Amino acid sequence: MKKSLEEFSPGEVETRGSKEANSQVEPKKTFHFSTTANQERVNDLDRKQDELLEGKQATKDIVNSQGETVVTEGAVLTKDEIDQLKRHGPGVMVELSMNVK
Repeated sequence: MKKSLEEFSPGEVETRGSKEANSQVEPKKTFHFSTTANQERVNDLDRKQDELLEGKQATKDIVNSQGETVVTEGAVLTKDEIDQLKRHGPGVMVELSMNVK
């Protein structure tokens, strides 16, 4: 289903075609958030991830980028373990998030 022009938010619409058409369109707007606001969002996501993983059981072994097993199948995750696993990077956390019950 296509959106009508009114359904697009400012800065979401791009035009293609002649230079004349492009000169009549407002440039895309960029929204900047303060570093503090961004950090608050990251912290909120981090807390939510902790809540979702804590007490869950790994359904398979999880390995880091060096091939080392960092979580064994059947392990029940604690807050401290989750904090340690975050140091292995986002790949480990994504894999872990997809393989818990």
